Amino acid sequence: MTALPRNVIVLMGTPNQWEQGAAGEAGILPGMAVQGELTIMKHATAGGASPRKFALERQEMGQGINVAYSVNDRVKVGSFAKGDRVYTFIPVAANIAIDANLTSNGDGTFKTAGATDEVWGKALEAVNNTSGAIARIRMEIE
Repeated sequence: MTALPRNVIVLMGTPNQWEQGAAGEAGILPGMAVQGELTIMKHATAGGASPRKFALERQEMGQGINVAYSVNDRVKVGSFAKGDRVYTFIPVAANIAIDANLTSNGDGTFKTAGATDEVWGKALEAVNNTSGAIARIRMEIE
C-alpha cells in the first residue's frame, strides 16, 4: 500500500466542503467528526449514526491539521462518501487493530465498534494510543 500523507485530513476522495457553520464549542480539531449545519459541534452520540462529516484544515489561511477552531470560528467541513479516506482521531487508551470497524466515541474521536454500533469506517493502520492524549488514525469511510 502506498504511504498516505499525514499532514492533511482528506487522504483520498473529494468530499463536499462548506464553511457556513460557526464553531459552537472550543477545541474542534481538523479531523474530528462533527455535527450540525449552522452551529458545528463535535459528534456527540457514541456509536451513533450521522452523515460522515469531518472538520477540515484551513490551508487557505496557512493553518495545518493541528490548529483548533475557536468558538464562533467558521468551520470548514467535509462530507465524506464510502471509500473516501480521512485522517481522524482515537481517544486516550484506545488500542485499534488494522481493519477494525470504527464508530463514533461521542467526542469527535473514534473507537472500535461494538455489535450494535453504527460503523463509520475501518482502520487503515493499527494504533495503540498510550500517549495520554488523543491520537490520529487513518480511516476509510464505510
